[in-house]
Amino acid sequence: MSETVWDRQYATGIGLRWWPEGDLTRFLGSRHWVGQHDPHGLNGQSAIDLGCGTGRNAWALRESGFETHASDASEEALRVARQYLINVRRLDHVFFHYVALPTLRPFQDATVELIVDVQCLQHLAWSVQATAYTEIMRVLKAGGVFFMMTWHDGDSDAIYRGLYPELRQNSARNVTTELEQVGFTIEAMNLVTRSYQSGRYTAEWDVIEAVKR
Repeated sequence: MSETVWDRQYATGIGLRWWPEGDLTRFLGSRHWVGQHDPHGLNGQSAIDLGCGTGRNAWALRESGFETHASDASEEALRVARQYLINVRRLDHVFFHYVALPTLRPFQDATVELIVDVQCLQHLAWSVQATAYTEIMRVLKAGGVFFMMTWHDGDSDAIYRGLYPELRQNSARNVTTELEQVGFTIEAMNLVTRSYQSGRYTAEWDVIEAVKR
C-alpha cells in the first residue's frame, strides 16, 4: 500500500491534536449516553469514528460508554491511534479498521447506534461524499445518529498553509439536502466559528446531527 499525504502527516507528528473536539463532547453530553454502564463502562451501544486520526474523538466515544470502532484510510494514523488509545489511555473495547471511504465495507448493515465524522468527509469530492452518506445510512441501526462537523468557509490556504486545497466554500443546505435524500432526518444544525493565528483568520464549520428513521 503506497504512502499517502496523511501517512506522512501522522508519521511526522506535526500539528497533531490529542484532545476531543469540543462540539462532539457537548453533543455526547446532551444525549446522556454517559450513565447506564456495565462494569466495563459500556452502555450497550456501538459507535464508529470516521477518520479517527490520533484517536482523540474515539477516546471521547469510549469514555461515553460506546464499544468504539476507530477507522481511517491511513495505516500510520491507525498506528498512532492504537498507541494513544491502548498504550496511553489504557482503553478496552476499542477496535481499529482500515476504511477507504466512501465505502464502509468492514461494517455490516444496521449494526451501530452512532457514526461520527469530525472534519473527515470534507476532504472528499462531492460525489464521493454522497456515496458515503448512503453507506452511513446502511450501517446505522434505525434511530441511529450521524454526527457531522464539516467545512463551511474560510481561507484554508492561509490557515493550513495549502495543506488541504480540497477544502472549499460550502453550505449546510447542500449537505443536509444530500443527507435527506438518502433518508436522514436533520435534528440539529449549528455554525461554528474558530479563529487562527491570533485572530488573523477565521474559519467556519457546520455541525449537523442527523437521525436514521
